[in-house]
Amino acid sequence: MQGPENENDSAGATRGADQTNIIPFPVMDLSAEIDEGVAACNLLLRNIAELRRNLRVLEVFVATIEDSGQRQKLQNQSKSLDELLLQRSDQLTDVERLLHDTLRRTVHPDPPEVGAT
Repeated sequence: MQGPENENDSAGATRGADQTNIIPFPVMDLSAEIDEGVAACNLLLRNIAELRRNLRVLEVFVATIEDSGQRQKLQNQSKSLDELLLQRSDQLTDVERLLHDTLRRTVHPDPPEVGAT
């Protein structure tokens, strides 16, 4: 009969007297998932940039509208939409940066500090 130091827990990790639970971590799978996240961020950033360019084209058209009330309403909506798109672009850039940092730490983890336990 095996003692508690050699029992397997439900995750399949071995529990030893001198070690904590060890769960295999598929670094390659995680790297691929992070790469997909970065690619998705890039795609969204490109789409946002294209939307903002198209919005500027519409603004030129809106400027030709004779009804000043309608023109002002559309200009305000356009400005608001552009601000939201810029905000989302900034957020996606931050997410992309975090994904790159996570990938770097996953593939090349920082060495433990001297004297750390």
